[in-house]
Amino acid sequence: MILIVFVICNAFSYHNGMAYDGDDTIGFPFSFYKKSVGFSLITKTMQESESFYPWHLFYNFLFAVVLAIVLEKLYYFVIRKRSSKTTK
Repeated sequence: MILIVFVICNAFSYHNGMAYDGDDTIGFPFSFYKKSVGFSLITKTMQESESFYPWHLFYNFLFAVVLAIVLEKLYYFVIRKRSSKTTK
């Protein structure tokens, strides 16, 4: 369940900004991968930069763990409420 929450959060946070001269970013709530491409007017060449932040990836995984636990507790709370109403 934790891995599913992690993948869903990061997949929905993917932003492809290269189509309009922006950055590609991946990560929710923290961006752990960023890629930029741009044209340098000084050197008249295309330049590319890539960044990977392992600590942001770790914090995103911790966020997914907490979110999965909260969702599981909320799910069981709702199920328990419904089952107590049906037995009365």
